[in-house]
Amino acid sequence: MQAPVGNTPRVNGRLMASHSGRLVRLVGRVMGANNDIIDLEAADGARITVQRGSSAFPADEGQIIEIVGTVEDPTTLRESISYVWSEKTDLSVYNEMVNIASALPEVFGQ
Repeated sequence: MQAPVGNTPRVNGRLMASHSGRLVRLVGRVMGANNDIIDLEAADGARITVQRGSSAFPADEGQIIEIVGTVEDPTTLRESISYVWSEKTDLSVYNEMVNIASALPEVFGQ
């Protein structure tokens, strides 16, 4: 699958509701997964259900991943593409960056 192009805002669980129907980027820790669904804890601690697309990567519990996908509702994201991040990623620092970027859209192009 090709990577989506254009401006894809970075969101956390709190910001999902304000991006309904839009393509976004969400980073979090895998809490569980099967063939169709990933249970993800977003960087702000919100639980998000990810409806898997055609990605073939194994989403292992505890793994930190970035999902690029479309917001279906405030707690559901439909995956377009995913990336595995380092297990050393500090999700609290990442969450703070998302909050700052959201507060300053003229600077961060959100």
